[in-house]
Amino acid sequence: MNTENMKEKSLSFDKVNLLSIPFVILTMSLVFSLYLLNVESPKEEIQKLNPFLAIIIYIILIVFHELIHGFFFGIYAKGGFKTVRFGVNWKAMIPYCSCNEVLKAQQYRIVALMPTVFLGFIPLIVGFIIGEINTITISALMVVGGGGDFLMLWMLRKFKKDTMVMDHPSKMGFFYNE
Repeated sequence: MNTENMKEKSLSFDKVNLLSIPFVILTMSLVFSLYLLNVESPKEEIQKLNPFLAIIIYIILIVFHELIHGFFFGIYAKGGFKTVRFGVNWKAMIPYCSCNEVLKAQQYRIVALMPTVFLGFIPLIVGFIIGEINTITISALMVVGGGGDFLMLWMLRKFKKDTMVMDHPSKMGFFYNE
C-alpha cells in the first residue's frame, strides 16, 4: 500500500532504547523483589541462577519473539506470510519483524502483544508458581524484551480499533489513516 496519504507515528530506535531503560530497571527490580521476598533463603535462590543458560535461552527466545510477531502479521495480512519480513537494526541492536500491508489497529495491537504474553507473562506466572528462579529470570527478560512492543501499544492507545495502520519500514512505529 502507498503511504503517501497516510500520517506517520514513529520513534527512532535510539529513542526507544533510551525510553526502555526505566522500564528495564523497574521490571527487573519488581520481579526479583517479589520473588526473593517470598523465599526462605534468597542467597540460596540466587546461587541456583544459571546466567549462562539464561542468556543462551534468552537469545533463542528473541528469535521466537519475532517469529510470533510474524505469525500474527501473516494471519491478519490479506497477503499472508509473504508480506512479512525479518531483520536486525544493527546500529540499535534491535531485531524486528515487519509487515508491508495495512492492518486494523486492533490486529496490530494483538501482533505487538502476543510474543510477550506467550514468552514473558505466561512463563513468569509459571515460574512464580513452581518457584524456579531460572524460569523467572528468562521470563522477566522476555517481558523486558517486549518493552518496544509496549511502546507501540502506547502509541496506538488513542486509535479506534478499525483505524488502518501499516508498519513503518525503518523506524519503530506505523503509518495510519483516520
